[in-house]
Amino acid sequence: MKKQLLLLLSMFLLVSGSLFAQGVTTSSLTGIVVDDNGAPVMLASVLAVHTPTGTQYGTYTSEDGHFDIRNMKIGGPYKVTVSFIG
Repeated sequence: MKKQLLLLLSMFLLVSGSLFAQGVTTSSLTGIVVDDNGAPVMLASVLAVHTPTGTQYGTYTSEDGHFDIRNMKIGGPYKVTVSFIG
């Protein structure tokens, strides 16, 4: 009985590990926006458009100019536009 339980538990652990390995299903884009002098640009608008589908992803830069867009479609190409008023 103990051997059967141990075998069943081992099989469960092997199968459950493969269930979590589904692969990558989304992508992300990270970067930093700087001005002509190399200073970070805060609150710049960043828009990434997946050109095959027209799906749009957007965000704003942080105080240090960094941005991060997550859960994007895999592959590309993407057209990335940054805009800032001021």
